[in-house]
Amino acid sequence: MAKDTRHRTTAGNRFRFLLRVLGLTALVTAAVGAVVADAASLPADPWTLPAARAAFQGDLGIPVQVTTIAVAVAVLALVVELVAGLFLVTGRRSLTEATASVQVALAVALGVAVNVYSFTHFARVDLTRDRQFTLPPGVADELKKLRADSPTTIVVLQQHRTFGGADARSDSYDAAAGAKVVEKVNDLVALFREFGPRFNVVALDTSGKRYDAELKAVTANAPELRAAIEASPENSIFFAAAGKVQRLPFGEFLQLDKTASKAADGGRGNLVLLPQGVEGFARKVLAIQARKPRVGIAVVHPALGTTGSRDEQGIGMPGVRTALEANGFEVSEVVLKRWGGAGGLSPAADSTDENKLELTEARAESFGRQVRALRAAAAEGQKEHDRIANATLAQLNAMFRTPDGRLLKDAEKQLLVADIDRQLEEVRAVLDDKAKKLADAEAELAALRGNERAVEARRSTDVRAKLGKALADVDVLIVPRLTYLNMAEQSALNPKFFPLSSEQAAAVREFLRAGKPVLAAFGPSVASPERRPLPPEDVKVNAALPADPVEQVLAQAGILFGDQVILSDAEERAFAEARVGALATPAEAPKLSFDPTVVASGPSPLPPRPAGRPNPVGEAVRVTARGAAAKLDVEARDPRPVYLTPERAAALPFAGVIAQTGPDGWNESAPWEEDDGNPPRYQPAGDKDPKKGTRDEERRGPFPVGVAVEVPVGVLAESVPGLEAAALAGALAPGATLGGLATLALPPDAFAAKADNATVRIAAFGHGGLFTGGTLKPANEKLLLHTVNWLLGRSDRLPRGDVKPWAYPRVTLSEREARVWHWGTFLGLPLLAAYLGLIVLMVRKVR
Repeated sequence: MAKDTRHRTTAGNRFRFLLRVLGLTALVTAAVGAVVADAASLPADPWTLPAARAAFQGDLGIPVQVTTIAVAVAVLALVVELVAGLFLVTGRRSLTEATASVQVALAVALGVAVNVYSFTHFARVDLTRDRQFTLPPGVADELKKLRADSPTTIVVLQQHRTFGGADARSDSYDAAAGAKVVEKVNDLVALFREFGPRFNVVALDTSGKRYDAELKAVTANAPELRAAIEASPENSIFFAAAGKVQRLPFGEFLQLDKTASKAADGGRGNLVLLPQGVEGFARKVLAIQARKPRVGIAVVHPALGTTGSRDEQGIGMPGVRTALEANGFEVSEVVLKRWGGAGGLSPAADSTDENKLELTEARAESFGRQVRALRAAAAEGQKEHDRIANATLAQLNAMFRTPDGRLLKDAEKQLLVADIDRQLEEVRAVLDDKAKKLADAEAELAALRGNERAVEARRSTDVRAKLGKALADVDVLIVPRLTYLNMAEQSALNPKFFPLSSEQAAAVREFLRAGKPVLAAFGPSVASPERRPLPPEDVKVNAALPADPVEQVLAQAGILFGDQVILSDAEERAFAEARVGALATPAEAPKLSFDPTVVASGPSPLPPRPAGRPNPVGEAVRVTARGAAAKLDVEARDPRPVYLTPERAAALPFAGVIAQTGPDGWNESAPWEEDDGNPPRYQPAGDKDPKKGTRDEERRGPFPVGVAVEVPVGVLAESVPGLEAAALAGALAPGATLGGLATLALPPDAFAAKADNATVRIAAFGHGGLFTGGTLKPANEKLLLHTVNWLLGRSDRLPRGDVKPWAYPRVTLSEREARVWHWGTFLGLPLLAAYLGLIVLMVRKVR
């Protein structure tokens, strides 16, 4: 019989077996308890004694207590096992076992040492075809300069909103794109960690049950990060370090192409993303401490600016401030007109603080006058009260007579006194209210007068110097002019309020010559006959030149604003319905087209398209729209055409036209009812019409209403040879051809960019209402952001469509191939497993 090698069962063996089972069970329990406690959000640093005590006694008490007890039991079992091992090692018979234990310990120590060494000495090999996991050399060099002791927190926020809330209904493509962004962020951070800096990546989902707790934990010591997250209008990635925060929308990292996603795989759908490169992601990490770009907004009245708290009419621009500040810009404002006073409307360059100071002074003065008048009225009323109350009936009858000639009685005297008391109470109530408002205004005025910069600036009378100083720290200037709101409803702001003075135009020219870009959004300047605008008195130019000196500056850059209004067929119908007294149907606002393939059917004001790249701003808008569930439409009611001279268009390396109108409209020089009561309507120009063949010829669209140029700053000189001669020759007259300006006004090579010549970018839109309102529409907000980023030379922030798309690596199968694979996996794999099992069984039988 074989020898029985089993050990004899003793009480000690049972005790050691029980202790080992308890030790292993305790280890498993400790691991489970640690996971549960971590899932319940432990403190950021749970290893300090106060944090451990708080966790032990707080809401996390049960999992923490269970984990603590389990760890204690495991440690006790380990101690007992070590003591027992020492006794065994001391025996002769355990020498072999001790040797084996030492070998095992050495092997474990060697494994630990190898792993520790590998953490600091390793090599990453990228075997992907397109080097997906290799950072560009420039990015890698910049990351090496970061300090390792300055950790960066990266928060990936999914709030199921894109484009500022344009997608009210998030679908599976948005969810899949968000998950892929989280995955790609973790991949990038793994690459970044090679260069030393520490990164903490947190994924937050607003629909998750633990969102509030996770948000509180990640922003516990970073209130600025919490504020940025709560203000985020869309899915974003946040970078926070040292009290600074940068935000990166998902679309600037991985742009979802929902149009291509739905059409992929023969219409069955597949996630398609457009990678925008890792440079934008790395730039946010590198530029956390960088100064935010400053956007200056120049308006002619505070009500048209960005600081108004109310904007019922939609003529102000508070939405612009909100959108820009939410996307990493600073906003300042300057008011270009002073209203009222002895001089009427006059040029100015007042900052927001200056304008607020003047308004507060006027309000305090008004309240002061009212309070003085009310106090005088109250004093006079009190005197009248005392006179009547202290008079006898005989005295009152001598002062007053009833209509029927009878004498007053004591009861009537009391009624008269009571009536005076009631009036006094009303006056005193109004006086108290006005006195409180006066006190508030005086307190606010005292605080504003403490702003020495604003007080000092008020003393300056040199508008050009003052405006130049106000724009000194501005990186890009926006000049909006909202004139026509709705022509069919005769809703407009008089265009005569908007032209600037020559001094103000000179400051704008100096701003451009410094290489700083400008965005002009000028509505039509055509006014009805009784309100036809007059140029400022200080504008002394030939009548053939544009009346507005700022438009003259832009004309030097090859941008010409048309003198008509573009009306749509829907507006013509609304005019006709209103004329016959019918209940007019609201005219649908026309939508702009950003398609570069639009071609006019007749004589076209669109400049020839170059064979090069499409317009970068228009391309960015189109790519953005492809990622939206709903259409991103930019509406423009009653715009004016904006032209590029052919020479300027040909000199650009890209198409100069950003946007144009559709074919269902025409350019109208008289967009109001005619003397016979007829509404404006399309009337093609006849052969004898002097405007025939010119840019002012009445024609069907499309019309360019948004252009972008990049010009040498030399063309913006104050004295341009040939400019006055060109004006006298009629080159800039309303009936002039498009080539007149560039051909006659400037040298032939003025529009050609030179290697040693600085350039500046200008964008111009033919409507002042594209960016107005308390909240910008998602499409208008994206148009604004793309335009400003392009003007600032931050083209890497524009979504690009000319990149290789990324899609899930799905295999496209025909119907027959899909059926074969279905049955192959459904029946083939089980049959294969059964076959191999039988083969193994037969082999065992023949051994």
